[in-house]
Amino acid sequence: MVRALFEGILPARLLMQVDLDTLQALPTHFVSSRNRDREADGVWCVRRRDRDEMLYLLILLEHQSSQDYIMSVRCMGYIALLYEDWVMRQKLTPSHPLPAVLPIVIYSGASRWRSPMAVSELLDPPPVGLEPYQPQMRYLVLDTGDLVGKGNLPSENLAALMFSLEHNQGLEHTQEILQTILRLSQGPKLRELRRAFFLWVRHVLLPRSLPSTVTLPAVHDLKEITTMLTTQSHDWSLRWRQEGRQEGRQEGRQEGWQEGRQEGASSLLEDLLSRKFGPLPPNIIARVRQADTPQLRAWSLNLLDATTLAEVFVE
Repeated sequence: MVRALFEGILPARLLMQVDLDTLQALPTHFVSSRNRDREADGVWCVRRRDRDEMLYLLILLEHQSSQDYIMSVRCMGYIALLYEDWVMRQKLTPSHPLPAVLPIVIYSGASRWRSPMAVSELLDPPPVGLEPYQPQMRYLVLDTGDLVGKGNLPSENLAALMFSLEHNQGLEHTQEILQTILRLSQGPKLRELRRAFFLWVRHVLLPRSLPSTVTLPAVHDLKEITTMLTTQSHDWSLRWRQEGRQEGRQEGRQEGWQEGRQEGASSLLEDLLSRKFGPLPPNIIARVRQADTPQLRAWSLNLLDATTLAEVFVE
């Protein structure tokens, strides 16, 4: 799956610089020198073609619909722990410096990813002369909903098919994707992958997508679940559409109202802050635009008595 991620989704300029035949998974458990345990979602390494060194890939999975405003800080923490582990194993020498790291965030929420992409975007503007000493720490985000929506993912790539399943267009579409996955995952080497797809579809995707009136029959592998969808799709699709129309209209109105209210409150607070304190720094603008409605209300009340911009954002 990681190889498919590289081959079909990551930038071509990066793909040309690595030897995918050397991909290997590493332990994801890091212990820093202060004994603070952290767990990342996946760490892989791959040999670079331009030199006899490895590139480390820190892959973080964000399967949530809400934004993670401090994702760049999380990435920075994980990478620092990876480097500490490297140093503790006495690998750091003048002839063997710390390896390059690519942090990748895979996000599957319904809304588009809007959180700051670098630690530098979270910082107050530093005094003149201190800019070179501020952390940057940028990560690469793969917003699966955005990638699927643009329609330019490869059609027979397992990672792309996984993203399409997450953002499927209905039962018939799901059935087509699963048939393709089943065809591409044949053979004993991919048995574990087929099992992982089956478990996710059976216990997460279908219960989340089908009407509550549907009782799933007993199935034991990906082939059986694909056959089941083929035989049941017409009846289930009709019931899905009938139950989904009313629920979709109601949820759409509610979500649209809430999003519109939040965007209005965000825009108003931004205008008021600019009027009182002058041009706002980028990190403050990003913070206001990412905040939920209760937080915006609290900051708006703080604004009444605040004499400085910092006082508005006191918790």
